[in-house]
Amino acid sequence: MSINTIVFGTGKHAEKWCRYITIHDKYKLKYIISDSQERGENLAIKFNCKYKNNFQDLLKNDKIDLSILASHPNKNNFAIKLAENKINLIIEKPLALNLENCDSILNSCKKNNVLCGSGLIRYFDTYFKIVENYLEILGKCYHAELNILHNEDMKNKELFSSENVERYGDIFLGHLIHYFIQLNKIFGTPNEILANSIYELDPDIIASANVQIKYNNTLAIVNIINNYKEEFGEVMKLYCEKGLIEINFNTQSVRIIKNPFNDKLTRPFLSKHKKSILKGKFSNLKLRKVIETKNFYFGSLKRVLDSFSNIYLNLKEDEIVDIEKQYLATKMSLACKSSIKSKSWISLLNR
Repeated sequence: MSINTIVFGTGKHAEKWCRYITIHDKYKLKYIISDSQERGENLAIKFNCKYKNNFQDLLKNDKIDLSILASHPNKNNFAIKLAENKINLIIEKPLALNLENCDSILNSCKKNNVLCGSGLIRYFDTYFKIVENYLEILGKCYHAELNILHNEDMKNKELFSSENVERYGDIFLGHLIHYFIQLNKIFGTPNEILANSIYELDPDIIASANVQIKYNNTLAIVNIINNYKEEFGEVMKLYCEKGLIEINFNTQSVRIIKNPFNDKLTRPFLSKHKKSILKGKFSNLKLRKVIETKNFYFGSLKRVLDSFSNIYLNLKEDEIVDIEKQYLATKMSLACKSSIKSKSWISLLNR
């Protein structure tokens, strides 16, 4: 059985979705939906499917199982009508550019009981299981710090312009939302968020920012600097009861350092563990420093499609970035701008 799919959009990202769908054995690409007839027809020819400029014609087509919204966020409101017609969804980030539209999409998906996934591929990075195992060794994490430091060209209009913000969202909706979804996966539901603007090209274009997020037992700090003096990349550190976990996104590795301050064996330490040392029972030396590194892989659109088909076709248990998870990450992104304006913490507990 194939999942009959339609894709909204003709941009680079929509084309990427089409490419992954056509090579996946569980999916069949049926239609490209676009306002641009020329671009839509060209993409349809390229991927051997049909073009439509009005998705309303397809709403009564019971052969459509899934709609992927891969255009800009203002088109994501189509999800409401699609959900009302029991068509399942994968919605690209951000869910919407304001909370009112987010609420409408969320309510429609829940009311009509459709399966709604997201294109937030970093939810499927493979480091989470590694971190989960390391946390069992090191105990609770009370402080997390994520540094995203890039040497971007501030004159690049594709990244930093009022037109780009209006179309795709600001630095929080367009970029940090990927990291919010990851932090929530590690630490659970956030309680409050506080954001500060570090560097602005103008009041509406924030290029660098600091975000603090309060979870039940953890304070997470995110620093995103786009005008850093050099290309540093992305590193997250988790400070735990018995050591440190470092997630290096540049090298795609996770490193654990247990008892990081135990750099040398002191005379009192040797005296205390003399019997264990003489018997060769080094496993009894609980305070020895341990360093271990494991590698991981980034999530992908293929993994998103795999998880959706596993659930939709009842192939096996799996998880997706469902509408609730995407709603929360979008809400966090929108709350950042409100926090900057009010210069205060914003509660995330009440919708």
